[in-house]
Amino acid sequence: MKINSQIIIFILLLTSIYFIIKNIDLTQLNLEKFNPVGDATSRSADRLLNDVNGQQRTINSLKSDPTLVSNSERELEESKKINDITVDNFDKYFNESHGKYIKYKNRNCDYLDISNICTVEDTKTCKLNCAQNCDQDPNCISFEFNKKNKTCRLSSSCYNQNIKKQSNKDIYFKRGATIPSIVQFTKIPEKSCPSNSRIKTFNGLSLNQCAKKCINKSNCMSFQYNKNNNNNKCILQKNCHKFNYQNQRRNIKSDVFFKNNVKVFKDIKNVNLPCKTNKTRNYDKFVHFDINPRRRWHIFSYPINSKKGSKYLNPWIGRRANDRFNHVDIPPRSRLYTYQHSYYRGRKHTYNNYHSDRYVRVHLGKLKDRVSSLKIYTI
Repeated sequence: MKINSQIIIFILLLTSIYFIIKNIDLTQLNLEKFNPVGDATSRSADRLLNDVNGQQRTINSLKSDPTLVSNSERELEESKKINDITVDNFDKYFNESHGKYIKYKNRNCDYLDISNICTVEDTKTCKLNCAQNCDQDPNCISFEFNKKNKTCRLSSSCYNQNIKKQSNKDIYFKRGATIPSIVQFTKIPEKSCPSNSRIKTFNGLSLNQCAKKCINKSNCMSFQYNKNNNNNKCILQKNCHKFNYQNQRRNIKSDVFFKNNVKVFKDIKNVNLPCKTNKTRNYDKFVHFDINPRRRWHIFSYPINSKKGSKYLNPWIGRRANDRFNHVDIPPRSRLYTYQHSYYRGRKHTYNNYHSDRYVRVHLGKLKDRVSSLKIYTI
């Protein structure tokens, strides 16, 4: 009986263990089947993953479309290209020993006759742009670079002999370029020429080309150059010089360029001076002291040579002491000293006539009876 009871107890124990294990499996199955929180979480994760994948596909499509590249990416690509060009060409143009251009630091020039505007803000690239444009223009021998505004102007005439100091600018001269013809002219700024002096007019010429035209014309002594951004004008002149320059006309910027090897003298009109006499054959002009203008015989004349530096001294003038002179006529280009007493004594007065073609009359006023001796010089 003891054995049977033990067997029965053992069977009951196994049966209870079996049911416990079976209940645990059912519990786990029910938890997995009826857990709403876990279900929602998994669905949210799936949707998020799908959104991420969609955005990645959109980004990839934008990158593959060249029309939708951002401005910053374009600027970056352009800057890379510019840097590549600068590195490749800058040494070719601006190397101090063998570059195409010689630099004159802190210099500017007034002969900028070819317009050019650099639109690139990078300094090196702007210089390259100017140098390349100058290379392509057969009239260009140099250019001026404005370091402050990053702009440049091309020139057919600027070189190391006609530039001036300027801290904000540099001049770049083409190595081996021919010295311009403009060096044979002197610039008279902001002037124009009389209209009756014109020989011929040319449109669209550079300053150096205009100078060559004048050099090749035998009767051309100067030329007027009108500065216009669209169309410069070159006017050859046959009789335009320092004695008849005019101010530039309104709304027309002009300069006059005069040949260095031409000399112009002012015309001196013929002056009817008193005739020579045997007594004064070495003289050709006279100073006249007049006592009474109505009576010719009251005129006292004293001679002097018109040669510069000539002089005449008279220690006693007039008929007698204290002659009351009314006026004195001073000859051209003369300086007269009058003295109160004879032999150059007493109070002294000075009178000048700088004219080269006429007498000057001076009324003596209170000095009527205070002129007794004189000195006169040709100036």
